[in-house]
Amino acid sequence: MTYDPLKQQYSVETEERKDPVSFFKSFAEAQWAMTNIHDFKLADLALLETDGEYTLKVKAKLAGKALPLNFQHIIPFWQLWKFETDWYSLSFTYGNPGPATKR
Repeated sequence: MTYDPLKQQYSVETEERKDPVSFFKSFAEAQWAMTNIHDFKLADLALLETDGEYTLKVKAKLAGKALPLNFQHIIPFWQLWKFETDWYSLSFTYGNPGPATKR
């Protein structure tokens, strides 16, 4: 996520989406876009077996951009932007309309 003070907008860049860069007027909208996944194709449904049991594991990592060498000494807290989440698991049975189980 980056903020353009001249345009007063946030941009969120993702490699996974069809439109790799999205723009938002508020920080809350940009943050929501970073934490929600929609219409992301993981596998072709033809490869899944009906009534087959599957587990989806997801982990997010914020990829930082490197600052020019001179700025790395001026902005010592830049490394605080580097973080990643724990693994999240979602188990499901394909073709089963029952509730999903989160772990």
